[in-house]
Amino acid sequence: MKKLKLVIIPILGSLILLSCGGSTEPGTPITAKQFNELHYSKDNAGKRFSITGYPFIFSDVTMTGSTISVSIHSEPMGKGESIGSVDMKYKEYKNGIFIPDTFTPDKIDIYDKDGNKLGVNDEIKVSFTMHLNTNRDPFPARDTKDVVDGKIVDKHVPATYYGNGPVDLLIEKVE
Repeated sequence: MKKLKLVIIPILGSLILLSCGGSTEPGTPITAKQFNELHYSKDNAGKRFSITGYPFIFSDVTMTGSTISVSIHSEPMGKGESIGSVDMKYKEYKNGIFIPDTFTPDKIDIYDKDGNKLGVNDEIKVSFTMHLNTNRDPFPARDTKDVVDGKIVDKHVPATYYGNGPVDLLIEKVE
């Protein structure tokens, strides 16, 4: 029994350190194209990345559990290039988001790593850890159709790994 305790305690300690340590680390900056391709390579699993832009929520809010999907755009108010989307914790006052019961897209509050309130006109850097399930075979590659500049085009989608995508967010205001 003593041997079992000696093995379990260091393992638990390591897991606690790993689970707490990542959120303070900034991520490697990536583009919108790179963000959209993160699920294609298992090498991205567990790595820290970051995207920079302006937070925006359309009027049709998607809430999953205690998180809300927030789009990051190259310009304020959902204008410009869509860089990516991350799930932010709702009513979390560090690295999270608050939305009033009745709101317009310009009335959301984003909270940075220190709990400072930011808005949709503040440029932010969102660092995250990419969560991919590499123990499961990826969804197979496939050919599909897409609309580009109003035209239907053929599109090849590589094998895609399952997972929660961006997790363990760190939000910072860009100065």
